[in-house]
Amino acid sequence: MRRDDELVLERGAIVPASVARVDPRDALVVGGFGLIETLAVVDGVPMLLPEHLARLERSERELGVRPVPSERVEATVREFLAAAAVRDAGLRIVRALEAEASPSALRMDLRPLPEPPSGGLRLTVERGGLAEPSGADHLKHTGRLAKRVLADRARALGADAALLVDGAGRVLEATHANAVLAFGGRRVTPALGLGVIPGVVRGVLLASGAVEEARVELGELPGLEEACLANSLLGCCPVRSIDGVAPRLPGPLGALPGALWAVLVDREPGLARLRPGPDRPGALRPSPDRPRDPGDVGPIT
Repeated sequence: MRRDDELVLERGAIVPASVARVDPRDALVVGGFGLIETLAVVDGVPMLLPEHLARLERSERELGVRPVPSERVEATVREFLAAAAVRDAGLRIVRALEAEASPSALRMDLRPLPEPPSGGLRLTVERGGLAEPSGADHLKHTGRLAKRVLADRARALGADAALLVDGAGRVLEATHANAVLAFGGRRVTPALGLGVIPGVVRGVLLASGAVEEARVELGELPGLEEACLANSLLGCCPVRSIDGVAPRLPGPLGALPGALWAVLVDREPGLARLRPGPDRPGALRPSPDRPRDPGDVGPIT
C-alpha cells in the first residue's frame, strides 16, 4: 500500500492520507490535547478492543470530559478497518479532547506492527529528571514529550528502550511499555500508584494472577532473573540486558515469555500470531480480499 493511498480517519471522515488536512491551530497539534490508544490488528480483528475502549472511557471521565460512547467508538473502528481493508497492522486511535463527544472527535491511522529483536530487548536506565512521572502521566495521552526524548536517547546509545526509575530509586516502566520482572519465582510489575500507565496487556496479566503488583527498587535489579516488556503491539517481549544493572538476562530462552504469552493467548487467541517467529506479522498487510495494487511497495515507514 503506497503512503498516499493509506486511509485515515479525520474528524469523523475516512479519507486518503494525501487529502487529510490538519489545522495548525488545532489544540491536538499545538498542545497535544488528546488521549491515545494503540492496539494490534491481526487478520483484520482489533485485539483486546473492549479493554482499550474501557481505558479510554476511564481516562475521559477522569479528565472531566464527556466520553464518546464506547459502542460508537467500536462501530467507527470497525468501519475504518473495513474501509482500509488491512489484515495486519497497528491501529492508533486518538480522542481529540476539545471536540464534542461524538465520532468526529476521533482520529485513526494504521502503521506496521513492530518487529521485536530476535535476541530480546536491550534497555538503558534513566533515573529521575525526565523519568519522573508528572500529574497526567498515568493517562495515555498524546503529549508525551519526556518519554519520546528518553526513547530517542536510549536508541542513540544502541538500546531499544529505557527503563524508567524515579528519584527515590523505584522502578516504574519502560518508555513504551510496562515492565514485568521475575525474582525468586515471583512475577511482579510496578504499582499504578507510582504513576505508571495502566497498560491493557498489564491488566490482562494481573487479572489472570500470573503477575502481581509490587514495589521494585533499582538496587534489586542485579538479582533479577528475567524481565519482559508488555504492551498491545509487542505482546510480551523478553529483555536480554539492562545496561549497568542486569547485563546478562536469558531473553527469549527464559521461562517468563512463554508463561505470559500463554495468558494473553488464552484471553485473545488471535494474539498467538504476535509471538516472535516466522508467522509474526510485521509489515502493514492488506486483506486477502483486497486487490493488490501493483504500486504497493511494502510497509509504511
